[in-house]
Amino acid sequence: IILNPKIAADMTLRLSRLLRYNMDSGAGETDLKTELDFLEDYLSLQKMRFGPCMEYSIHVQPELLPYRLPKNLLQPIVENSLNHGMRRSKSIFVQLNAASFSDHIAISISDNGDGMDSESLLLLQNSICSSSSSGEHFGLYSVARMIRLLYGGDFGLSVESCPAHGTCVTLHL
Repeated sequence: IILNPKIAADMTLRLSRLLRYNMDSGAGETDLKTELDFLEDYLSLQKMRFGPCMEYSIHVQPELLPYRLPKNLLQPIVENSLNHGMRRSKSIFVQLNAASFSDHIAISISDNGDGMDSESLLLLQNSICSSSSSGEHFGLYSVARMIRLLYGGDFGLSVESCPAHGTCVTLHL
């Protein structure tokens, strides 16, 4: 606060918005714009934390911004990118893209982090598609389950990854 009051004020404002978003109207739905505003605050705080070691971008077609989706659906995926993608890497770039298709929208969150080998990827995919959580991948499992419950079995999430090239999680809503 003493060294840089402007950054401290920005951090406090963003943190208060994150807390307010989580407390307002509990669980439920929100529009994609509001969810992305929340994610922007979260990523900005992480950027302040990691500095030049972390970069991010968000690209969403404007016509998708009113789309309704469950609250806090994207943040656990982004958090995984940062927590797992930077285990051995010194820096990370996280990118969010959203696009519409004839029968669904797809929101992809990718990173250029550590990635995972094919065996680890298969275990992860099996874990998030199972009928109960093993606890190890609870965040991804919860997001996948919520999508299946709300939108049906044809929807969910997919994960692609390659060691030293990163991971991409795509939500099909």
